[in-house]
Amino acid sequence: MKNFLIKAFLGLLTLVCVGCGGPQIIPDAELAQIFSEAYIQNAYLNAFARGYDTLDIYTPIWERYGYTEEDVRFSIGNFSKRKSAKLSDVVDQAIRIIEKEKAMANHKMAVRDTLREIGRRRFVHTVH
Repeated sequence: MKNFLIKAFLGLLTLVCVGCGGPQIIPDAELAQIFSEAYIQNAYLNAFARGYDTLDIYTPIWERYGYTEEDVRFSIGNFSKRKSAKLSDVVDQAIRIIEKEKAMANHKMAVRDTLREIGRRRFVHTVH
């Protein structure tokens, strides 16, 4: 019984030590995805939500990926220490993600508009 309690205590202590670590580095691919969502959110707020309190608009994005503001700041600040990584590469990847999403949205809108036009022509033809 004493041996079990010691093992349980050591296991709990290990979990606490691992869980209370400092900020974590976000992988570049996830950071690019976070950047792309933040950029889209900024564009939306600038276009449609004037007067919106923008103090804490990014927290839901970071939380969706399981990160905190401290993790994002640490990851961005860590780029200068990594010789093979450039923040501009992550930003370029974020731009590619946005362009891909834009192309998909444009395609969906074109299909929708085409179907709407076919329906309109059929309705006009039937009425005449």
